[in-house]
Amino acid sequence: MVEQSAKTDFSKYTSLELLHLDKANHYSIEKLPTPRYALNNIFYLNGYYLSVNGRYNKYLKDTIDYHLDIIKGDKIIKSYFPFINLPKLPPYYANVSFSVNNTLDETALLVQKQFDNTIYALTADSLYQKYKFVFPADQTMTGDFQSTMFRSNIEYNTAVNKNNKVISGFNNLVEHQHLLFFTTRAVNYAQKNFLFNSVDNKLYDLGKITTDSTVHFLPPKIFSSITEQDKEYVYTRISSVDLLREKEKLIAQNKNLPEKMKELLAKLDKFDNAIVIKLKIKPSTAK
Repeated sequence: MVEQSAKTDFSKYTSLELLHLDKANHYSIEKLPTPRYALNNIFYLNGYYLSVNGRYNKYLKDTIDYHLDIIKGDKIIKSYFPFINLPKLPPYYANVSFSVNNTLDETALLVQKQFDNTIYALTADSLYQKYKFVFPADQTMTGDFQSTMFRSNIEYNTAVNKNNKVISGFNNLVEHQHLLFFTTRAVNYAQKNFLFNSVDNKLYDLGKITTDSTVHFLPPKIFSSITEQDKEYVYTRISSVDLLREKEKLIAQNKNLPEKMKELLAKLDKFDNAIVIKLKIKPSTAK
């Protein structure tokens, strides 16, 4: 794509901006220079760009291509996840998707490849394994899938759907202190939300988490919607309809509700926007 962009400038079709949140000014926008190769799936990485190439490239003369390229200016600095750029392999039939997630460290991203239960940390000059999860066999793609030469699209789709419980990707990766929140997505589109504690090395199914007074008995589903963070908090949300459904229970269970929460419940309407909730993570007490 970088070579092709020498002839065509795609930057005019794309706008890249950084949104800086600020307590005093609310926010400010910083426009970024848009690279000529903007037609690719790209991500900003502290002065560099990550380009994700998910598909077989019939214009490439070399039989080896890379799914991830770190680019500075018009030059590829590093490349990762090589694949054989030939017809009838998986990238020929469908995009090989990657989940790319920001972290609190501006120099690093968290990356996960389709059908790979590994999460990698990616910087401008390195890629290394950060987390490795082992799920049941019926949720894990067979090891020979990526190297299988399929005779047709039908044969490829049959192999993918042979067990539709297989985890195809991770979404909404939020690494905060010693905790990692993430969502798994299966071939059949079923989703599960997890919490990994790196101190005690335990993985928790957030669908089985109960609520308590530390979050004023808000419904447990708030733990499955954690998708954003800053240095102090992680952020989740709840719809006005769901909160209204819990209103009487919350009032009954909480004798000392915060004033802001009382005011919110008093004037809440089902047509209101979703409510953003910030949660403070307790430091680990494990030794």
